[in-house]
Amino acid sequence: MTDLRRTDVALVTNSDPVLHDIEAPALAAALEVAGLSADVVAWDAEVDWTAYRLALLRCVSAYPARPEAMNLQSFEVLKG
Repeated sequence: MTDLRRTDVALVTNSDPVLHDIEAPALAAALEVAGLSADVVAWDAEVDWTAYRLALLRCVSAYPARPEAMNLQSFEVLKG
C-alpha cells in the first residue's frame, strides 16, 4: 500500500541561481507523467527528508564548501 503522505522523489539541487539545475523542473514533470510525485528541493534548505521516498542528488556542487549545511543524518532514514 502506498503511503500517500510522502512525496516519491526529491530532486536535490543548489539554491544558488547561478549553480541551479535548469533540467530539474522538466525532470519533475516527466516523473509526474510517469505517475511519481516530485519536488525540486535545495540541498541546504530546511527540509524534512523523511517526507520523501527517494532523494536524487542532482546538482549539489556548493556542498564541498558548506557540508555542515546538509543534514546527512536524515538520509539514514531513507535507507530503511
